[in-house]
Amino acid sequence: MRVTPSTCELVALVSVLGMAWTLPMDPYLLSGEEELPPGTDGDQDRYLWEEEHIFQQPQLPVEGSADHEDGGQADEKPDLLGREAKPHDLPTCLLCICLHGSVYCDDHKLKTIPPLPKDTAYFYARHNNIRTIRKADFAGYDQLKRIDVSNNAIEEVEEDTFTQLPALSDVLLADNSLTVLPGLPNTVTHLDLRKNHLTSDGIEAEAFKDMENLNFLYLSDNNLDFVPVPLPDSLKVLHLQNNNIQHLQDDTFCNPKDLHYFRKGLEDIRLDGNPINLSNSADAYTCLPRIPTGRF
Repeated sequence: MRVTPSTCELVALVSVLGMAWTLPMDPYLLSGEEELPPGTDGDQDRYLWEEEHIFQQPQLPVEGSADHEDGGQADEKPDLLGREAKPHDLPTCLLCICLHGSVYCDDHKLKTIPPLPKDTAYFYARHNNIRTIRKADFAGYDQLKRIDVSNNAIEEVEEDTFTQLPALSDVLLADNSLTVLPGLPNTVTHLDLRKNHLTSDGIEAEAFKDMENLNFLYLSDNNLDFVPVPLPDSLKVLHLQNNNIQHLQDDTFCNPKDLHYFRKGLEDIRLDGNPINLSNSADAYTCLPRIPTGRF
């Protein structure tokens, strides 16, 4: 005999199926298990097991608690941004970009030089808020060739900061607030000190004399009263525009005692923007391959 369900029975069945469809899926059932793990019993145990194994996030030890590895307050030191250092602060190569010996820390609001990998050869920290460069910042970096900290607020470079670096070639300090030329090793080939507050008194006598590898010297937009002589024969580019230079001596670029002396490498000299009339100092550049740029 064929049994046909009544209308009421059909309604009841649809209702039950609808409720089952809208119930939240049990994550444990989705795993394919048919029973709770051993030792659990009932809804309360299932809830506790789910809280522990599915939903609960790992808890980090609280600084100063018994679970903290130091067992107390960690030593707090100012970090790169001037805040108090915390255990979760980013190391340099997460804050900056480290790539094949180059470290890029541009536009990070740094107030100090960050600790660098020991194999760093090229370091860039442009457009930050660095005010002082310490000797310790670069101690032990024997492979460091380039330092570019342009566009900061640097007022001081500690003594021997750069002279301790045996491979240093490029020192780029443009757009800062230096009044004194820092000491430099004779390995430097490219020195950029544009747009600082350098004065002639802030450059030691014969500061560039022994820098026999120096090719590019940029000192424009400072407060210099004269050309910092003597200049090495290796020099190719000398930019001194927008200073306060008023006179050139006969031996500024040439050697008046040697009429055959010819400085063939120095092809780019800029003196425009200074209160000097170059036509009054013609003997100062007779040994040059090109006449300096400036007012005549």
